[in-house]
Amino acid sequence: MCELSYLGKMKQWKTIALMLGCAFVFSSFTAEHEYYVSVGEMRLNLETEQLEFALRIFSDDLEYALSQEGHPGVDILNDPEAEAWVEDYVLDNFEISSADNRAIQLHFEGMEGDADAVFVYLNSNGSILPMSIRVRHAILMDHFPDQVNILHYSNPSRPSSFRFSDESDVENIDL
Repeated sequence: MCELSYLGKMKQWKTIALMLGCAFVFSSFTAEHEYYVSVGEMRLNLETEQLEFALRIFSDDLEYALSQEGHPGVDILNDPEAEAWVEDYVLDNFEISSADNRAIQLHFEGMEGDADAVFVYLNSNGSILPMSIRVRHAILMDHFPDQVNILHYSNPSRPSSFRFSDESDVENIDL
């Protein structure tokens, strides 16, 4: 009988140790994450002579930024007003201009996503494009100092990528 109670206590300790180990592992997964990165793509549509952009932004980071901008508790996928708030926020923080700083109007095409990330679609809306543009990509940088935004330019003759950060949120890009 003494041996049975010893085995029972060992099982109990193993169960407790397993529960504590699981609690430790799962407590390391929090809403905050170590890296703040958005990735986008820019392409020149030769048929329409427009620049087209697809920006992938983490949903929780965008919701946090919008809450700090005056929309607390926003659910960007289910709140009927969220798309307008996302449009305003993105167009305030993502801009293109000519090399001599003449603004090129961007048009918000829409967004789609899931709990992980949102894709935001923009285009240059028929503006006459210069040979070189300046892109300002400051999305989320006001709210996350370590935010890095990467923009891939899908140019068949010379594909390239650009890195935007708190140190430099503007890049000159030859079309």
